[in-house]
Amino acid sequence: MNFLQDIQDLNDLKELHTIFYHVKDPSDQTLINVIDGWLNSKGTTSNNLFYLLNKYKADDVNYACILGVFFHYGIGVQVNHLMAFTFYQHAAKNNNDGFAQNRLGYCYRDCIGTTKNLDEAFKWFKKSAEGGHICGMRTLAEHYYNGLGCKKDFCRAFFWYSKAYNNDNSRSIQSISICHEKGYGTPRDLHKALYWARKVQDGFTSWSLLQRWFN
Repeated sequence: MNFLQDIQDLNDLKELHTIFYHVKDPSDQTLINVIDGWLNSKGTTSNNLFYLLNKYKADDVNYACILGVFFHYGIGVQVNHLMAFTFYQHAAKNNNDGFAQNRLGYCYRDCIGTTKNLDEAFKWFKKSAEGGHICGMRTLAEHYYNGLGCKKDFCRAFFWYSKAYNNDNSRSIQSISICHEKGYGTPRDLHKALYWARKVQDGFTSWSLLQRWFN
């Protein structure tokens, strides 16, 4: 056994999990890009990383969560949504990991390795958000906004959209703008709506908002 290599491997895996935890955009492509970038920086392959995750998964529940991502997207292994769900669930239930809780919520919402259950999805998104995970905050806001697994609550939706934005989740900007425009969870204020719309980098939201006002 190469003790020094084991230490380096464990440090690398901890670094990868830290990067995952702080991802501000939960889209599939973003997660894949994160893994590709990390692999390139380490000069290794997805197969080697999958081997390491399997090797050390018993040492840290966080590695089980990353294994879930690999099975989810077929990175270094064939796609297996049931295995992805199993690993996400193990990590979410055995460690207060907001990233794993958020991923488990997606499984219940989008039928990934399990049957659709919006009540369970909402429960895990709520745990993730209240634990401080940024993506969990935005997703919880969406569920309050649309009444998914809970009663519609625009006040709570606006609160969590704002909290997500304050933690650097830029995808919440358009939702905050719409809340100001419609008076959802906050007093209707078209000036604030336009202010937030203009923060959208491509300008699409602010233009579409102006069209709705003046047409």
